Amino acid sequence: MDSRSIRPSSAPAFPVTLAIANYRSLRELIVPLGPLNVVTGPNGSGKSNLYRALRLLALTAQAAEASQVLVVSHAPRLVAALERDAASQPVVLERRLGATSLANADSLDLPPWKWPAR
Repeated sequence: MDSRSIRPSSAPAFPVTLAIANYRSLRELIVPLGPLNVVTGPNGSGKSNLYRALRLLALTAQAAEASQVLVVSHAPRLVAALERDAASQPVVLERRLGATSLANADSLDLPPWKWPAR
């Protein structure tokens, strides 16, 4: 059997929720993720910082196969094509009052999350 086809037993079952606090411009962001995630938003909304946080997490956990993230800026045709794919999970960011959040997300739609006590 080819060792590249063996997935580690610690590989996450999707969906996974990522919570980020006080990382670069991301003050407090909770993002539900799937196997394929498409991040969109206007300039300055935090797309690159979300990517950096995911990269840091992937490097720390050494989980290269955990999730694929595409950062897309102003590419409506690509976004439309990916939205037709049932495996893709759109993540649309917006910036309001200096804070990055999920666009069109009501806090009731998000999974419950509490930061662990320090």
